[in-house]
Amino acid sequence: MTDSSSGRDKIPPAKREKRLKHDGFECQTCGEAGPRAGGTATLHVHHKDPEPKDRDRHDLRNLVTLCDDCHWWVHNRPTGDELPIGFSTPDRRVLLPHDYIILGVLHRNGPLSTTQVHERIGLSLSAQTVRERLWILAGLDYEVESRSTPLVGKDAVSGDWGLLDQVTLPERGRIPNDMRTFMQRIRDEFVRQAVARGCDRQTIADVFGVVERTIWYRQRRAQAYEFPLGALFDGEVPTKNHHGGSTTEDRPLNTGSNPSETSSNSKHTPPNSGTSDLGEPDEVWGTTTETANDDFETLLDKLAWQSH
Repeated sequence: MTDSSSGRDKIPPAKREKRLKHDGFECQTCGEAGPRAGGTATLHVHHKDPEPKDRDRHDLRNLVTLCDDCHWWVHNRPTGDELPIGFSTPDRRVLLPHDYIILGVLHRNGPLSTTQVHERIGLSLSAQTVRERLWILAGLDYEVESRSTPLVGKDAVSGDWGLLDQVTLPERGRIPNDMRTFMQRIRDEFVRQAVARGCDRQTIADVFGVVERTIWYRQRRAQAYEFPLGALFDGEVPTKNHHGGSTTEDRPLNTGSNPSETSSNSKHTPPNSGTSDLGEPDEVWGTTTETANDDFETLLDKLAWQSH
């Protein structure tokens, strides 16, 4: 098979063979192997840039081995142009083709759970990957400096994801009642602020007691939910209720207001302080209400120290 993206001159057989050998007769996107590497994938050699300005079109550096499915994806992947959403050039530098598919699913179907989005996108992506991309879309204003709002939000009542005009009560900027989620959001926000300040990731892991490999995920999750950490220093701290959970005294942020108007922890405001799959929610410190409440008291002590 040769590159089918154009009716112009074909890739010379010798260069195609050399590229295939260099790539181990495997797709360089998904890793599927062709028959000469013990697999069954049909392999193509694809031009990375159809019109390179600094080298010949058939230069080996401009060629890559792809399987049939990945080659189709490269030439038919969505661009978001069919959606009623304006994407800036900086937006497009961050967004992946998968993101446009997720946005399209929400546009056509309305608010959906992470599982429902995963079922409808029709791609070989894990549910965790879909969740991570939803975090990116829900915190895109952190990723793109020129953007003032994210693209999606999570509804605080239903827990479903939707485009901003589909979400009645956004989870973003709220203080959750659930103690475990509350502690998770605090830790995530401290991690996000530390990363934003350029702190060493190993130091972040040591100080906040997180696994270093989860820092990226915690940072993106924090951007999606924009926990109002500054409110804690103004006395807005959850207290235990008779069910062993928590309530929050004086919580103006839980009224469904625009988080950009109520949260003192916006990306435009100077920061106040320096489970394996990171599901919703995940284990943070304790696995029981008792241990979570014990650790909560320790956390409050740390917060009091941070505020001085």
